[in-house]
Amino acid sequence: MSRAAATAAFIIGLATLSSVPTYAQSARDRARTAVANGDFTTAAKLYEEAVKESPRDKEVLIEAGNANMELDRYDVARGYFQRAVDIDSKDAVASRQYGLALSELHDHPRAIEVLSRALKNDESLANYLALGRAYLAAGKDSLSKAELTFQKAGQKYANSADVAVALGDLYFAREIYPLAQEKYEEALKLNDTLIESRVRLGRSYRELAKRAGSAEEINEYYNKALVEFNRVTALAPKNARAWYEQGDIFLRAEQYEKAGQSFATYVELRPEDPRGDIMLARSAYEGNFFKQAIEPLERIVGKSDPASVAFMDSAKVMLGKSYYAMKDYTKARTIYAQTKDTLLGLEGTKLYVSSILLSGGDTLSALGLYRKVVNANPKDCDLSSALGGLLYTMKRYDDVIDVFTQRMTNCPEAPKGAPYLYIGLSHFAQKRYPQAIAALNSSVANDSASAQGYFWLMNAYASEKEFGKAAEIGEVMAARGLDKTNPKEVASGYFFGGTERFQAKDYKGALAAFDKALKLNPEHAQSYLYSAFSYQLQNDKENACKNYRMVLKYDPKNADAKKNMGAIGCQ
Repeated sequence: MSRAAATAAFIIGLATLSSVPTYAQSARDRARTAVANGDFTTAAKLYEEAVKESPRDKEVLIEAGNANMELDRYDVARGYFQRAVDIDSKDAVASRQYGLALSELHDHPRAIEVLSRALKNDESLANYLALGRAYLAAGKDSLSKAELTFQKAGQKYANSADVAVALGDLYFAREIYPLAQEKYEEALKLNDTLIESRVRLGRSYRELAKRAGSAEEINEYYNKALVEFNRVTALAPKNARAWYEQGDIFLRAEQYEKAGQSFATYVELRPEDPRGDIMLARSAYEGNFFKQAIEPLERIVGKSDPASVAFMDSAKVMLGKSYYAMKDYTKARTIYAQTKDTLLGLEGTKLYVSSILLSGGDTLSALGLYRKVVNANPKDCDLSSALGGLLYTMKRYDDVIDVFTQRMTNCPEAPKGAPYLYIGLSHFAQKRYPQAIAALNSSVANDSASAQGYFWLMNAYASEKEFGKAAEIGEVMAARGLDKTNPKEVASGYFFGGTERFQAKDYKGALAAFDKALKLNPEHAQSYLYSAFSYQLQNDKENACKNYRMVLKYDPKNADAKKNMGAIGCQ
């Protein structure tokens, strides 16, 4: 008898108890009801009470062990079975279950010894199958012994669906999946109520899909596998393994939402199995459902079991990105800080640095980490560019110049307009205008559509009092059509042209230039101010006052406007 068949018999034997009123039930009765309902987690807890009530009752111990076997708590199950064997060493069920628990715990020599002795004492189908499965679990060197045991079982118990399932498992272990498929299908023909056979048939289809040659074959086998798992989840909604296998196929097919639903059900049924949270987290994360990924990832990070520990580094990286995506930058920074630098990768490092900056963390620490990664990846042009941009926001201008200068050396084929722009802006911020002019000229030479390059080049010339050259840049921008897309920047060019004429005492020429500036930017206070100066110097009080008022409209605290309005008596 297979493990699934044993469980089914166990449930059938207990089914009549489910109608007993709860108030009249002992812990054992309630545990049996939970088993009948497929709630093995509750059953296991109730059997703890039942064993305390009847510590020498071997039937209770065996039932408690079976419930824990369903939950993959093999060490706990072994303890219960061993106690039952100690009470009655000749009990066939206790010995068989004890041997199967040992097998699941990889104590193969001991398991085979116990199950061989059980078969010698009782040549039941269940004992044949248990010994055969112990040989299967022991590895490839024991597969022939497993086959011989199953064949003997088949000879003694002809037309047994359980034997067909066992032979299917043998072929599955040998990776002969077409024969495994045949045996599982044979078992279902003999007994179409076998749930575990459908699960195993679905697994065979999945493995055949992995090895299929064409996309059509792959889809065909995956769809067949899903049909079987869908049947199982419909017929036995508490069958946790079916939900897990179903989720695995959805995940492979990149149907992340459906995968997440399957794994969420698995987690509900098997909350203590870390694999459920791992697969649920993967489904949500890979599908960019970051909000849904956080809860299972947090559970994984808080666990210490071997499976969670093995996945821990990946979980932390995934959790950091999920927190970041949800704009919880403090938590993102904290979890990234717990992750080894070598495991962060480029994306993780960028997000870590950004989370530090966005959460008000140690900017120097962020900068040091970024530099380390850039130095390790000198040919990554985007990475060095991002570092330069970060340094610029931190006003570390000489570092910006160094990074972008090095970037152009390491990435000679990459566009140079933006690097020269950053270099020029960094010189400008430190009032090194000649160097800024040189870099910004290079920027617009490499990117003639850069409005920012032209704009700051104008300002650099103006800062050097070279208003004529600043005005020329404005004319170039207008000729390239930038007065349509960036009118305020071009307006500055006309203002500088007006300033040059104003200094040359060409007030009418200055007013014409300022008028062009104001048509593009009607809120340009400086153009109104110099227009007012020009009118005042030509003794045109009315227009001077009119422009001074416009200055105060857009720059209410302008001292020159207030002073001159009083001086010429503007009302």
